[in-house]
Amino acid sequence: NEFLFRAPPSMAQSLANAGIDVVSLANNHMMDYGSAALRETLTVLGKQGIAHAGGGLNLTAARQRAVLERKGVRVAFLAYVDADTLPGTNHFAATQSTAGLPFVRADAKHCPDTATMAMLETDLIAAREDAELIAVSFHWGPECRTRPSTFQVQLAHRTIDLGADLVIGHHPHYLQGIEVYHGKPILYSL
Repeated sequence: NEFLFRAPPSMAQSLANAGIDVVSLANNHMMDYGSAALRETLTVLGKQGIAHAGGGLNLTAARQRAVLERKGVRVAFLAYVDADTLPGTNHFAATQSTAGLPFVRADAKHCPDTATMAMLETDLIAAREDAELIAVSFHWGPECRTRPSTFQVQLAHRTIDLGADLVIGHHPHYLQGIEVYHGKPILYSL
């Protein structure tokens, strides 16, 4: 990475003080300081009562949803990072025996690949078992673009087709459009 980011563990208290209940760990800097820093992040978030999705000590944990209940409605949060935001950086990807993040990938036609869709289908089916609403966060898309890529649009649509109620995107460093697809909002880049 050209830039390495890190915050002191005490900043988790600031998140809690701001009323943050859940965070996505799936981004192109989460593993800048390796699995020890991820482990520390998980610990300090837990101590502050902040739920998380998109990172874990192995792939199963990284794919685990966070579920919050508000006013009697259970909401599941899932989070993933686009492998193209980390070109050539395989050590960020969680495996069954290593810490990291769940990756989504494009095929040669810039569409979500088969493994990505199988993972999302499995995760969304499981999330629906214990939540009425499902929000999916993607760290995706090329930086400095004001419009979503073909991959972002295809992945967002397919994610909603699989049962998500909301898709939240981030990474381009620019706002991108909002689309309502089959009555469900897609925020391409916050």
